[in-house]
Amino acid sequence: MDNGTANCNNEYCVSDEDYLAMIHDYIIPTPLEWMLISLHVVVFVVGLVGNALVCVSVYRNHTMRTVTNYFIVNLALARFLAFWSAFHRQFGT
Repeated sequence: MDNGTANCNNEYCVSDEDYLAMIHDYIIPTPLEWMLISLHVVVFVVGLVGNALVCVSVYRNHTMRTVTNYFIVNLALARFLAFWSAFHRQFGT
């Protein structure tokens, strides 16, 4: 309790305003992080739509029902399941 640590209100021993500013800077993404988040969302949505189109095209077109295309559909469905499990693990619903 010496060296002035008796008046610390938080773990960094800074004023409450500075502490809240540090928390705000940590939580709110920077413009570069927003760009990366947006890029990930775009890639994710394009991947989901592409995988859905592969499944639908093989389902609707009977001439595309070959062993190779079934394998590709299997990979697309595996990606859906991987997303589903990761989504539920992340958000717990």
